[in-house]
Amino acid sequence: MRLSILVPSEEYRSYAGARIRYHRLAYELARHGIVLTTENIGQFDPSTTDSDAVLISKCHDAQSLVAAAALSNRGKLVGVDLFDDYFSQNTDSRLVAYRNWLTQLLEICDFALCSTKEMAAVIQAFRSGLATHVMNDPAPAHDADCVSALLEKKLHDARSERHIKITWFGIGDNPFFPVGLADLSFHGVLLKELVRSGMDVELTILTNRRALTVDGLSLVRELPIKSRVVEWNEPAEREALAQALMTFLPVNAQPFSIAKSLNRAFTALSSGSQVLSVGYPLYEALDELIYRNVETFLNDLGRGSLRLSTETIGRYCEAVKDLASAETEAERLSAFLSGPASQRKSQPLAISLIHGQSTRAEAHNLVHTVNGLSVASPYCSAPFTFDVVFRCGLGGLEMLVSQVASHRLLPHLQNRLKGQESIRGTKYDRLPAPSGLAPAQESQICPTPFPVQMANYARLMSQIKKRMTDAFGPCRTIISETSHLQFPFGKVA
Repeated sequence: MRLSILVPSEEYRSYAGARIRYHRLAYELARHGIVLTTENIGQFDPSTTDSDAVLISKCHDAQSLVAAAALSNRGKLVGVDLFDDYFSQNTDSRLVAYRNWLTQLLEICDFALCSTKEMAAVIQAFRSGLATHVMNDPAPAHDADCVSALLEKKLHDARSERHIKITWFGIGDNPFFPVGLADLSFHGVLLKELVRSGMDVELTILTNRRALTVDGLSLVRELPIKSRVVEWNEPAEREALAQALMTFLPVNAQPFSIAKSLNRAFTALSSGSQVLSVGYPLYEALDELIYRNVETFLNDLGRGSLRLSTETIGRYCEAVKDLASAETEAERLSAFLSGPASQRKSQPLAISLIHGQSTRAEAHNLVHTVNGLSVASPYCSAPFTFDVVFRCGLGGLEMLVSQVASHRLLPHLQNRLKGQESIRGTKYDRLPAPSGLAPAQESQICPTPFPVQMANYARLMSQIKKRMTDAFGPCRTIISETSHLQFPFGKVA
């Protein structure tokens, strides 16, 4: 089997999601006959790919929806891998676009992957019964003897030099939630207990440049211990963890945070670093190996026997085997892909992409690549060459069909076209509404005031879907809407 991971950009290949979740799994999957590749969605052609299964990863727009529909039409397995919970916050209007995207995508998908049970529950809330697989993030490769030697050295140096080196690493910001540096700042007061112990304490913070704004740096400045900030990259992370006696991993209890995987804790432990995690018990599966409060850590340090040590390294190896083994996860994923994930087969349908208030040219171009129809709603002002244009007229919803697309109309409608006009150099004919729909019904959903347009968005999109089906026959309708305004539309496919 050839399994392709669709990613949003070339840069994303180096991000933790791809690096940890996919790169560490590739070798073991190959042993099960699965060739794993990552592909930039901007360079991916769903109409020619020879992949047997395609997994969509963090491509949160209509381009991925069109690709998924085209792949499904070709009988390919289509899945989505969800890392972050941008979907369960039903009262947060800022995330409507994410919820709309996931609603549409899961209708097309044969299966879903995620890294935690919490995310699996989110998926089932959107589409109950979809084949869903929880795949743990694989831990870094480690040598137990080397980790043991490093643990001994770190413990000896800390006790003899009276110096505790701590690290915090991760994405320091988020456009929607107070996480990262906000968590570090909120829980950082606990680190003051380390200073009170009389030892010299130093914190190294590794994070992304975007987080290092005036506000982000002010959060660092308020920490009660000596701190230095390093821009994150993989070598810097390895160096900091190799030096750190402890890694500090505070976690807040919002849905976005509690759906995270264990990968940061495993990354720290594999580097011979103790882990102190406070707040939500995200890492409770590793409780025997990590700390939940500073007092216990200081007592163990004073006794010269820390939770992760030469005596407990065997427990760590067992935890990796149970919770983060690339070999185990590859075997389980292989069984899932050949079993539950492969059961659902959908009927091929023509694809029509309806553009909302905000859209992207990439989705428009891709739908033409796969021989679908690109449709402008009355909300859309993008300067694309559309196959169909809907607009609100005095008598209701007007439907204009390009002369290029008119041959795809149902035969009995092709002689009903009238009133030729040109839009941006493209010639269109007007297709009258079906006789069963009164103009008054349509005029009610084409008001001018923008707040009323938002309120009627779902009704208007539903009417456009019906008109497209009446004109071209059964089709899979996809809505492209990237606006962060509240344009909920529910199920449209």
